[in-house]
Amino acid sequence: KGWLTELDPTKLPNFTQYAAPRVQARDFDPGNKFTIPWQSGFTGIGYNPKLTGREITSFADLFDPAFKGKVGMFSENQDTGNMALLGIGVKPEKSTPADWQKAADKLKQQRDQGIVRKYYDQSYIDALSKGETAISMAWSGDIFQANLSAGNNNLKFVIPNEGGVIWTDNMCIPLGASHPLDAITYMNWVYQPRIAATMAEYIEYITPVPGAQDFIKQDAAAATAPADKASLLELSTDPAIFPTQDILAKTSYYRVLNAAETTQWNDIFNAVIIA
Repeated sequence: KGWLTELDPTKLPNFTQYAAPRVQARDFDPGNKFTIPWQSGFTGIGYNPKLTGREITSFADLFDPAFKGKVGMFSENQDTGNMALLGIGVKPEKSTPADWQKAADKLKQQRDQGIVRKYYDQSYIDALSKGETAISMAWSGDIFQANLSAGNNNLKFVIPNEGGVIWTDNMCIPLGASHPLDAITYMNWVYQPRIAATMAEYIEYITPVPGAQDFIKQDAAAATAPADKASLLELSTDPAIFPTQDILAKTSYYRVLNAAETTQWNDIFNAVIIA
């Protein structure tokens, strides 16, 4: 629609040199002409083993009557709809409107049986941390951050057997921005492995720069406080920050919708989530 400034690749040498291959070839923006990734993460399931009484492995666990009234789901229909598709065995990228309706019907059963405590926005992590829910849809980095803040490892994150969704927040420059050179200079700057490592240590989501891992290990080796050393070591090997190919193979991308499909998708899933 002509809303974004086309990026000059000669001003993004760090992106070209250091970005993970998976973020350099994306269907929605071939050649990264208008966007480059900021950070990524997984949508999966978070839970408290002390409250569930067992390990969680499947999307079906979100529908277990044993957790009636203790299940959290997301209030926005993008993640919830795509996860529901995976839960019924459909790859979101290849799904059809008929599949969307089947997934929504599955979610409706869960709602009508009283299994869902609430459809949450970002506040889901507070509910999970406080024990108001025992199991919830979750974003990967939130679980790590919640445990770090509480000084324990009470919560766990899992990509269910049926699969999870991988998402990416992106950087772009609006057309007509006052300082586009400053913007693209910053975009290039954050792709330095040292800078990316510092950011990953704070943000705790999937970095688009694999080389950041070595710098986090160096920071762990240099840390003098035992707690800091342990936290950085954990971060440097956490598959939610540096996912293996096996984990990536379990994840799907969102269904990319055109304008008409977006309306149909929203009509189908909003009927469940905000009813």
